[in-house]
Amino acid sequence: MGAAQKKLKGDDEEEESHSNIAQEIILQDNAKYGEFDQLFSKFDTNTDNLLDERELIAAITHYSYVRPEFKKELNELLSEMETGKAITKQDFREMMSIYTGGDDKDEDIIDVFRIFDKDLNGKLGNEEISHVFGKIGLNLNIEQSSKLVNEADKDKDQQIDFEEFIKIIISK
Repeated sequence: MGAAQKKLKGDDEEEESHSNIAQEIILQDNAKYGEFDQLFSKFDTNTDNLLDERELIAAITHYSYVRPEFKKELNELLSEMETGKAITKQDFREMMSIYTGGDDKDEDIIDVFRIFDKDLNGKLGNEEISHVFGKIGLNLNIEQSSKLVNEADKDKDQQIDFEEFIKIIISK
């Protein structure tokens, strides 16, 4: 097998690894939201894939009885709800996650960082930054990726560690 074929095979394995990580994140999300999805389906009585105000109140009230540890938070949610508004399943998931403490933004950021960290060293270098931006259609040359790393690199080790990555995310 020639060098070019080995490189292509390595790229395919890398793509498969990234795809597997992305699928794992989706499965974790589905497991995390499964309870909310069941609740949504149970109270979407007209099966329009929306919860109107009446259905939403019934779902939240039911959940506060099933999970009394969230009763205070869910009562707060009920008092803050807009009247006459219908919400989608995704909106319901996000809203319930926030009010029941299930909003795992930190885990999501960790998962994103892991996907970017191709060599799994806990830091993002120029090549990894270039690769990430290339995946979203922004091809950076070495000079551009170096500049980006230098701007974010507070400890001047020529790489972006997780704390530096978090600061970038928070500042956006």
